[in-house]
Amino acid sequence: MFLFLFNAFVFVFECSRLLINISFAFFEFFVSCVWKASRKSVEHEIVLITGAGSGIGKQLSIEFARLGAILVLWDINKEKCEQTAAEIKRNGGVCYCYTVDVSIFDEVEQTSLKVRQGIGDVYLLINNAAVFNCATLLNLSPRDIKKAINTNLMSHFWTTKCFLPQMIKRGKGHIVAISSNMGLYGRCYLTDYSATKFGINGFMEALDDELRVKQKNDIFLTTVCPSAIDTGLSTPRETRFPKLLPVMTVEYACKVIVDGILRDKRSIIFPTGFKLYYYILR
Repeated sequence: MFLFLFNAFVFVFECSRLLINISFAFFEFFVSCVWKASRKSVEHEIVLITGAGSGIGKQLSIEFARLGAILVLWDINKEKCEQTAAEIKRNGGVCYCYTVDVSIFDEVEQTSLKVRQGIGDVYLLINNAAVFNCATLLNLSPRDIKKAINTNLMSHFWTTKCFLPQMIKRGKGHIVAISSNMGLYGRCYLTDYSATKFGINGFMEALDDELRVKQKNDIFLTTVCPSAIDTGLSTPRETRFPKLLPVMTVEYACKVIVDGILRDKRSIIFPTGFKLYYYILR
């Protein structure tokens, strides 16, 4: 009898908790649709984007160039980085191109000094560079795992250490981390990728708390957690519910990301179906 009552209590408690989460998810979604902060201007501001040679990094570079920002493009692939720069310049944008392996601190430190001395202080830093292996843990080599961790996660430490001090000194700045829905829950074949994205989310949350404690409220942080995007890193499969959880184009995803950055959002979780799913189950 006691066990039956206990199980009944647990069932009622879990159902109530689920209903509360669902109600809160819809309420937060409604508030976000009705009330939106105004968009700030990045015209003539220096925006640095890692992994700017392709995919999300390339499209973000194009979007911010259209807004009148001065772009600093970083990528390990010199040819692709220069192609992005050429496209921006053809459309009247201003940009500078650097070949950098962001997984190596010395390269990041040396190139950050070149940027500061040759162009100026970075206002908006977008950490986007990533590698994507998509293999079982047993099929990943130690080299693959190290490369994923160093590129996807450690690069955020290196760039932030190099650019945050000047942001604090100037009293303004914005750091953006391109994470993933894989940083909110793990999936098969993505052990290394999910681990790095979980790490990014923890890094940004902890850094946000550090800045709050130090009362550096003029430095904004944004963590971006999109669902499936067809970036070219892999071919994403269509989801079971394509209307709620579509595979997004890079162009659409970057417009959402840019809008959220300009509104100083702390987190950008999308599309809508995934955002509701996350709020319900968190």
